[in-house]
Amino acid sequence: MKLPISSDRGIFGGRGQSEGLFSAGKETLANTMTTQEVQTYNVLSTGFQRTLAAIESAGLAPPGSLTHQMEAVIFKAGDSNFTKLQKLAQTRQIVESGLENITANPRVPEQTKDLVKKIVERTEKAVPFTQADLIELQQKQGTNPNITL
Repeated sequence: MKLPISSDRGIFGGRGQSEGLFSAGKETLANTMTTQEVQTYNVLSTGFQRTLAAIESAGLAPPGSLTHQMEAVIFKAGDSNFTKLQKLAQTRQIVESGLENITANPRVPEQTKDLVKKIVERTEKAVPFTQADLIELQQKQGTNPNITL
């Protein structure tokens, strides 16, 4: 959340290096042409997938279901700032929904539930808005274009 809203995955965001000598040259060229802001976002966004994988393994979510949802919320070149806000709100929703199974499970120890509650609180602090907030903002901007979140 501390990155500028202009951060995205850049034009090479979906790249992946295949095996081979010539592929290494392409990867180096793509990395050279990618701004530091984009490179930083790409590195930090991998933490989303790791966190979601941990949530999946601890809860009742089918393996890969949450991490697959993350594909839709990673910033991409050309995303408007409003779309980026929507993706952040959706990320919050995915984390909260993924952790509901743990907090509702009577077999989970209270210490674990307390930890999960702290994770949700940190998520809410990092992304202090929901999809409903954004929809309301968009509607209000129709009558007052200067209103902000």
